[in-house]
Amino acid sequence: MKCEKCGAELFNSAKFCHVCGHPVPQKEKPVLSKRLECRHCGGIMDVDETRNVKVCPYCGSKELVEESDQVTMQRIKSHAWKEVQKDKEETKRAVATEHEITERENKKNESKSDIVTGIVLGSIVIVSLLMLYFIA
Repeated sequence: MKCEKCGAELFNSAKFCHVCGHPVPQKEKPVLSKRLECRHCGGIMDVDETRNVKVCPYCGSKELVEESDQVTMQRIKSHAWKEVQKDKEETKRAVATEHEITERENKKNESKSDIVTGIVLGSIVIVSLLMLYFIA
């Protein structure tokens, strides 16, 4: 391919002439399309192959048409992140539940120790009064 202005030999991917700077006319790429069936409603649609997301004109659902490695990695990371967040929430709930159980047990133990202390003190008072009564 040669430059229209100066005639210099051009690279196939050139957008401008490397000698005179004249813009190289770009050939329009034909739009390729795929015929796909919507997974949600079963509608048939033609989708531009260059697009990664298809939108069904019948039900409006969106889906990924093709995934590059980067998109796949991103989806995996996103899924892993969601799993980690879910695990964190479950752990928080488990810790909170365990804390509540521990608090209840501590309160039960405190009330039991209060009862035992009351019985011991009451016994001491009764024994002391009996000793005073019999000694006097």
